[in-house]
Amino acid sequence: MAVSPREQGAAAGLVAAVNGAGFVISPITGGVAYDLAHRLAPLLISLALLCAMTAFALMSRRLKNVTAEPPPNFDPN
Repeated sequence: MAVSPREQGAAAGLVAAVNGAGFVISPITGGVAYDLAHRLAPLLISLALLCAMTAFALMSRRLKNVTAEPPPNFDPN
């Protein structure tokens, strides 16, 4: 896991809050960008955010230290 057992509740709450905010903010931002700029503006904004998040994930020291562990009682045979 990327967080300790003590931090799991806070991490889950943050993920839920950001997800909910995205459902509210994204259509508003996309609609305004479409009306004021160009019909491709929402796509370009999404592309820029995707590139920024990819760069953050690749450079994050905390994410580099995450290792995959097999689930308990995992038997590959």
